[in-house]
Amino acid sequence: MTMSPIRAGICILVAFAVLAHGAVEPWSEAVLEIGAAVLLLAWSWKAWTDSELKLVWNPLFWPLLGFWLVAALQLTIGITAVPFLTRIELLKYSALIALFFLCVQSYRTRAHWRNFVWFLLSLGFAVSLFAILQHFTFNGKLYWVRQLQYGGIPFGPYVNRNHFAGLMELLIPPGLAMQILSAERRDQLPLVTLFTVFCGGSGLSRNFDCGAPKRKESVGRCRADFNSSRNFGFVAGNWRRTGPVCLL
Repeated sequence: MTMSPIRAGICILVAFAVLAHGAVEPWSEAVLEIGAAVLLLAWSWKAWTDSELKLVWNPLFWPLLGFWLVAALQLTIGITAVPFLTRIELLKYSALIALFFLCVQSYRTRAHWRNFVWFLLSLGFAVSLFAILQHFTFNGKLYWVRQLQYGGIPFGPYVNRNHFAGLMELLIPPGLAMQILSAERRDQLPLVTLFTVFCGGSGLSRNFDCGAPKRKESVGRCRADFNSSRNFGFVAGNWRRTGPVCLL
């Protein structure tokens, strides 16, 4: 058994999480957690049967495990506000840690990481294309078939368009890194640029949580404070509160 099935399983889970509306519903969360557990068991079997397989450590494991231990300790000694919700979130966090661990163990060479970046860029390009197509042919349903029971402002597979923008913001840096580091052949760089720009353009269009609405709101509040108040101390206090937000 090689690491190829593990890498393929990671890509499948990543694509599933994106297409299943961000894996925020109980059924999709369960699929993601079970999938991560199955992949972890498969890697454990590989590590048990292959004596040449070496464990790779990443410094990011320290803060991840530290945060997990804090949550587990709170749940164990009963100091959490809502034990049930803490247990649910701990299961989600454990699945994400397992996926990060598997990525570190299975993606070891430059070729592995380049293929993974290509997968992410291809996924982002496909989801962006679908989101734009669904936007112009939107009938009030996700994937044109699923009714929105609780409302929302969807874009692509996400009920909240800001979540789509967050996904695109995560997919842009790998593409930029490939271009800056020249990690791909020169004839492939235009395609990398196309995928990266397309992801960025779809995420930034219509001001999808890119900070512009918040900055406009903050600037408007500052102007209202200065125009409506004659008390310099009151104005200064409001500027100290909203000024940093405007600068951001």
